[in-house]
Parts: sequence; C-alpha cells; structure tokens
Amino acid sequence: MLTLNSDDPSLFNTSLSDDYATLVEPFGLSVAQIDEIALNGFRSSFLPPERKAALISQAEQELAALKVVHLGARSVG
Repeated sequence: MLTLNSDDPSLFNTSLSDDYATLVEPFGLSVAQIDEIALNGFRSSFLPPERKAALISQAEQELAALKVVHLGARSVG
C-alpha cells in the first residue's frame, strides 16, 4: 500500500499537491491510481473503523467533485 504524505511543506517549499504532481509525471499514473493513493492515507490510519469509513466516503465525494471541475468528468467510475 502506497501513501503520500507531506511532513513540513513550508520547510521544503512544497505542498502535497506538488508532491502528487511530481509523482504522476515520471510514473504515468492514472487518475484512478492517484485516487487510490489518496484514499490509502485514510485506509491506513489508526482511526476507528466507522470514522475511517465516513472519511473515505467524504473523500470519494470530494475527489468526484474535483474531477468534474478539473477534468470535466460527469461520472465516477
């Protein structure tokens, strides 16, 4: 399981968004693969299962909304 995290963005002059962009280009990851990496952060957390499930659901909805805005996606699949 792969996760992407940002320890101290201001110290390293980067952001989590920049880190995702850096990961996509050299490896040619798909949008679906990026979604999985983002969701893995929630899946691997130490949160109680019900809280984890709620956050994953919310994140999936947010990812879908971002796809509509930035990719013109009408459906999530």
